[in-house]
Amino acid sequence: MKKKGICLGIRVLVAVVFGLMLGIRIFTNFFKTNGISLGGISNLNSNLFLPTSFTFLFWEVVNFALFAFVIYFLFAYRTIEENKKEDLYIYVAIGFAFSEIANIAWIFSWYYGLILLSMICIGILLLCVCFIDLRIRKEELDTEDIIFLRVPFSLYSGWIMFIAFVNATLFMQNFLWDGFGVTNDFWTILLICFTAIFTLITIISGRDPAYGIVILWAFIGILIKHISLNGFKGFYSDIIVEVIVCMCIFTILILYYLLSGNSYTKRITEEFEEEDEETFDFLKHQEDIDEEDSIKHWVK
Repeated sequence: MKKKGICLGIRVLVAVVFGLMLGIRIFTNFFKTNGISLGGISNLNSNLFLPTSFTFLFWEVVNFALFAFVIYFLFAYRTIEENKKEDLYIYVAIGFAFSEIANIAWIFSWYYGLILLSMICIGILLLCVCFIDLRIRKEELDTEDIIFLRVPFSLYSGWIMFIAFVNATLFMQNFLWDGFGVTNDFWTILLICFTAIFTLITIISGRDPAYGIVILWAFIGILIKHISLNGFKGFYSDIIVEVIVCMCIFTILILYYLLSGNSYTKRITEEFEEEDEETFDFLKHQEDIDEEDSIKHWVK
């Protein structure tokens, strides 16, 4: 009884915190807090790692996925208990609540140009999401867990990781870091390379195409800003080539894991195959019983 009361309290907390974050984000986007939208901040900076403004629309995809997790956690808790996954979901829910509080703080600090504070907030948010993602990866998940838990937090962790990199570049730019005398485009090439390597390790180690889709989308935004007339007009050709190569590698890996059945798809497919085998065995057993009854009846 005590554990159920704790679980109910955590479910309510998750719903309230997520709803608060979502309301604040919608308000700031529609009414342009501080006179600017979230994506519009990208257009005010000459940072070479920043993507074009529409890239930040991916926040809505992430929020939709997280909304699916919250709804499932609220209304399908009996299923979670039956699958003996309540400890996993409670751990994730507590971490998620802390991450959303950090998210709210980051939204305001980002909009008001408080770069140092936003860096601290995004760091806390990133830690929360990483702990959640690592915990999820240790579990054997069924179809519902993959759809409502693994995929949403893969999208979330990938997006927050990219936003943290963006925040870090703005932080260094804001404090007039000279890059040890090395050119800005060289550091951007290194950062893109680091991001790509980290993404490849994450995709392969976790068989996680959802994470790759996030970074692929972000790199598309970087590419468009570099080749567009409103961006850098193709001036940094070495960055453009690097981004295109990374995008091709990401696309190949994502398609491999999605189409080969060697990721979430594999586990979902295996689950359906097991159900089909059980159904076939049951029907075969029924046929054998019916055949035995028929023989006995004929003999009599």
